[in-house]
Amino acid sequence: MAAKRSGAWIGGAAFLAVLMMAGGWLLLVAPARADATDVRAQTVAAVQQNDLLELQLASLRVDAAKLDEYKAQLESVRRQVPRTLLDTDLTREIDAIAAANGVTIEDFALTTPMTVVAVAPVPGTEPVAPAVPADDAPADGEAPAEGDALPVPPAPTGPTAPNGMVGVDLSLTVVGTPDEVSAFIAALQEGITRLVGVSGLEVMVLEDQGAQGGQAAVTAGDWQATVRATAYVLAPEATPPAAAAVAPAVAPAEVNS
Repeated sequence: MAAKRSGAWIGGAAFLAVLMMAGGWLLLVAPARADATDVRAQTVAAVQQNDLLELQLASLRVDAAKLDEYKAQLESVRRQVPRTLLDTDLTREIDAIAAANGVTIEDFALTTPMTVVAVAPVPGTEPVAPAVPADDAPADGEAPAEGDALPVPPAPTGPTAPNGMVGVDLSLTVVGTPDEVSAFIAALQEGITRLVGVSGLEVMVLEDQGAQGGQAAVTAGDWQATVRATAYVLAPEATPPAAAAVAPAVAPAEVNS
């Protein structure tokens, strides 16, 4: 009888021990393991974030090393498109390239500054596809039959101009040999500090003529070229109230002889 009671006590004690171990696992060990898992996940995320920040920091170091180069580029852009017209400096540069290329400037005029407005693309007319029976409709990958309307791509969006961008039209008449005039026009677009776009050109071939009226003598075959161009200014504030719209696009030069 005593042995049976002892066995019951031992079994009960063992059962209670198992319950206590299970409760300890559920209440202490499992939460601790979950917390450890969360900590490991947070550590991995922190390491990845640190790696990303290191990459960004390295990129910033590279940019910082090129800061002087960026400043020089910005200063170059500011000289090409200044805040004010600086017409005296522009005239001086044009005189210099004229002398360097051997042409004579007979006339030079600047117009009133006008606000630059980008020209919007002209909307096209989309063709209407004729009704095609279902049986005759082309399968995927097949080219449409002759006469069927092709799909029209969306109209392109036009360029935009910065606020305060102003264009000043120039009109120059120069005289020189064809090579000299061509070199002068190239230098006008690429050989001076200012950003200048040539938008028109009219050429007249001259005959022999001696010097007269303050004009230099010309030789048969020399060109008298009237050049239309635009110089640009980026005003620091709003554009002039009386400004009109002008397209910044440079049209192909036309030569009329």
